Amino acid sequence: MKKRILSILLCALLVCGLLPTSALAAPSDAPLSNASQNQNIDAGSISKNVSDTGFYQRMPRLTDTCRSCGGVLREFIPDDYFGCSYTLSDEDVLSDCSFKVGTFKQSGDYNGLPCLEFDYKAASPGTTTVKLTFYYQFDADQESGYCDICGNYVTCSNNYNHYYDTVTFKVNVSETYSLSYDANGGSGAPATESKKSTEKSQEFAVSTNAPTRDDYTFVGWSDSEDGDASYQAGDKITLSYEAPSKTIYAVWQTNQKYTVTYTDGVEGEEVFADQVYSDLLSGTTTPAFDGTPTREGYVFKGWTPAVAETVTADAAYTAVWGEDKNNNGVADDEEDKYTVTYTDGVEDEEVFADQVYSDLLSGTATPAFDGTPTREGYVFKGWTPAVAETVTADAAYTAVWGEDKNNNGVADDEEDKYIVTYTDGVEGEEVFADQIYSDLLSGTATPAFDGTPTREGYVFKGWTPAVAETVTDDAVYTAVWGEDKNNNGVADDEEDKYTVTYTDGVEGEEVFADQVYSDLLSGTATPAFDGTPTREGYVFKGWTPAVSETVTADATYTAVWEKSPSSNKSGGTTNSSNTSKSSGSGASKSNTSVSSPKTGDESNITLWIVLFAFSGIALAGVLVYKRRKTN
Repeated sequence: MKKRILSILLCALLVCGLLPTSALAAPSDAPLSNASQNQNIDAGSISKNVSDTGFYQRMPRLTDTCRSCGGVLREFIPDDYFGCSYTLSDEDVLSDCSFKVGTFKQSGDYNGLPCLEFDYKAASPGTTTVKLTFYYQFDADQESGYCDICGNYVTCSNNYNHYYDTVTFKVNVSETYSLSYDANGGSGAPATESKKSTEKSQEFAVSTNAPTRDDYTFVGWSDSEDGDASYQAGDKITLSYEAPSKTIYAVWQTNQKYTVTYTDGVEGEEVFADQVYSDLLSGTTTPAFDGTPTREGYVFKGWTPAVAETVTADAAYTAVWGEDKNNNGVADDEEDKYTVTYTDGVEDEEVFADQVYSDLLSGTATPAFDGTPTREGYVFKGWTPAVAETVTADAAYTAVWGEDKNNNGVADDEEDKYIVTYTDGVEGEEVFADQIYSDLLSGTATPAFDGTPTREGYVFKGWTPAVAETVTDDAVYTAVWGEDKNNNGVADDEEDKYTVTYTDGVEGEEVFADQVYSDLLSGTATPAFDGTPTREGYVFKGWTPAVSETVTADATYTAVWEKSPSSNKSGGTTNSSNTSKSSGSGASKSNTSVSSPKTGDESNITLWIVLFAFSGIALAGVLVYKRRKTN
């Protein structure tokens, strides 16, 4: 019965061993009820070469020992392996790692012992630590007996259990680096140098041993059979593990004699005489040009072709020149170029299109603006910043404009300003406040007086001096007034004058001398007759025509007479011989028997009545005041 149970268990364990490794990668993935950690094994180091593949790892064995003497009674070989996992400290060293679990080889490299195969590829030099964790089982029947060593009886129990171990070991992957020498037709090449290393690269120094060849001179080593000498003795060559080996080839030059020529390469001009070096052996140092080539307006840039370090054949080296317009010792095609821009500087208006000069060399003269900038109503005053004499960097020059309101070609802020003053010209009276206009430009229109000058009793006749159309200097314009006594808006000295004449109208007799008033203005009050006309035996009845209130034209007013009634009663007229005309205005006859009341008598009576009334009122006021003071 026991054997059947054990057989069933073993079958179950074998089925588990056939499961994918990933399913049994760790104890936590497939816990075992009777599993226990047995040991941590340090398996030491393993040395491999790059591109080597896997190896095997022997599995541990379980032993029974005598409790009395400690001697080994028996060893149990594991029956199966499963659940293996691993980690690498440097994954670049090994690649394509896997394990073949449960492999049993009874002969060959394994010496008849069960092992775990570890498959990989050594990818690069280096050292990595491998940590293996794997599970295994033992199956043993009970065996008891005597110990062959000490002779004591030993009882052995039935052993059936699962174990897991951790094995740690290092894998040292090395690469063999080698540098080989090929005499390339000669003999005596240095021996190949080899180095084995766990480093990913290795440095070699080129051998100081040189090969030999008849009629040739050794000049160095090359990467190819027909290449130029790239390496000399002592030069360092580094090899990587991707290409761990290298062969270099001897470079030879014949011992033939050659000629080296230096020429200026300029047609139609000899900058310098050719320098010729002949009878030069192959492999010898190429002789240098004697001196330094120079050429006006150019920079020497070297030789074409490039001068070889050693002579290998006839060679002609031609000078290469770079134009140097700015004579700064740098070829124009090798130095920075700059741009100069002229712009109008006016927003929202294009006065002129930008002028742009590019590819300018430092130190060359700054190109000038083509033409003269012009702008309506403005004067061009220059550029900001000021235009540099020579080019030193990119530059933008903006036009500076000065307003020119009078269009005289001079900026307003650079020319004289003038003052125009309007004044009333009346001393002791301010008819109007002076009007002053300042900061006036020459040639601009003279500002007009604001308003119309007025003066009571006068007409404004203009200005003195006459107002100029344009400003040319400081100016004071004084108002000119014409008296206007009749207030008709015409200056008195500019209108017609009239004459008013009073005459007696009596033929053959001068009752009174004519009163004549001349230089009378239209619209003025007609001057009254001076006095009262009188005539013996007559009554003055007025004038004909009736005297106009105002003067409108020349006028003659004739006295109108009516015979006095008293002269009729007396039977005759007064002796006219007693009447005579008086000279001057306002004359009247003497010895008049009847006199008419004079004009204005009624007004005198009225005046006396008013005076009496005011006196009475004043007297009454005084009496009232005294009475109140007494009380």
